[in-house]
Amino acid sequence: GMKSMKPSNSSPKGKTLTLKITTKKFRDMPFMQGVALINLHPFKDPKVGYRAARLCKWVNDESQLAQEQFTKLVKQFATLDEKGEPVPLEDKPGTYQIPDENAEAWRAAVATFEQVELTLEKVYPVKLSDLEGCARLTPQHLAALEEILDTSEADG
Repeated sequence: GMKSMKPSNSSPKGKTLTLKITTKKFRDMPFMQGVALINLHPFKDPKVGYRAARLCKWVNDESQLAQEQFTKLVKQFATLDEKGEPVPLEDKPGTYQIPDENAEAWRAAVATFEQVELTLEKVYPVKLSDLEGCARLTPQHLAALEEILDTSEADG
């Protein structure tokens, strides 16, 4: 009969994809925790481990850049002290306050910021079977990591 056009997984090189994620993903705790857990996982095959490391490094670098840009955004709209730093909510260091007159513009700016799409070419998605024994990787993490996983085995 006719063969389906599904890409074959038997090629030794593995198939790559172009990863597209929005900056909003970096604020998704299960995603970032999952990336950290993958980064600590001792892969049996060093090639697979290296590919995973490259992916994790990219996510961490981009997430740091996004965090810096978010901080700039906060400083643009928040109440600042005499040093130009955001005034935190009482007893909550690291927080910020957006004055009412900036609230609408702030919400719009955040919405735009969270839709910025980042692209990484030639990504080897991490196979579920390569994560076997990855401690503390929960279904919640796996669901959040879907963009960077090759879940084809789970469908079979």
